[in-house]
Amino acid sequence: SDPNATSPLVAYGESSNTFNQLIVVGLSALALGLLAFHPARELAFKAYLPILAVFFWVILTIPFSDSPDSAIRRTIYSMLVCVCASSVLILPRDNEQFAKLVGFCILLAVGLSYFGVIFLPGRAIHQATDALESALAGDWRGHFSHKNQASAAMAFAVFFGLYQMRVQRFWWGLILTVLAGIFLVNSGGKTSAAMLPAVIVVVWIFERVGRFRLALVAGG
Repeated sequence: SDPNATSPLVAYGESSNTFNQLIVVGLSALALGLLAFHPARELAFKAYLPILAVFFWVILTIPFSDSPDSAIRRTIYSMLVCVCASSVLILPRDNEQFAKLVGFCILLAVGLSYFGVIFLPGRAIHQATDALESALAGDWRGHFSHKNQASAAMAFAVFFGLYQMRVQRFWWGLILTVLAGIFLVNSGGKTSAAMLPAVIVVVWIFERVGRFRLALVAGG
């Protein structure tokens, strides 16, 4: 998107359009439809009480938002994302198919961001001429609306690249990890860059504390 095409007074999330919303609803309906015929479909909803509690709190905050309409849309979108995320873990036949399908999709998304940086730098890299946050000039954002979104997505891509390296797709995983890591550094996302090694350390500890895992999770 063109950062100068939207008025600085427009609330974050107001730029959504009908086509985008139809795609999100359509993909969610497809995931739920496939899930309905899956023999292990009940697993997708096993842990939904804590999530519902979180969303109950979010819904209570909507009337106090600067833009309630945007808040409602984003809350519904977040709910659909949670359902789809649960479905994605169950629908593949096995670990190998899951790694192959999701790995291909993430690599495609990372590649699209690089395409923007190389061929459309005026859109894919923050510019000094941007109407908002001109101080971010030079930070990569790819096809994302902001460098913070891009950096968070790239941190996730790094984690999945490491996962692929563990499930006998070493070279695919290495390529994804390196590409996403380079993009993360150039995005200038300090929070995501700092959280990446921190989360890796926490996971390493979590895998080795054995019976203290529950206490670690509750304490955390």
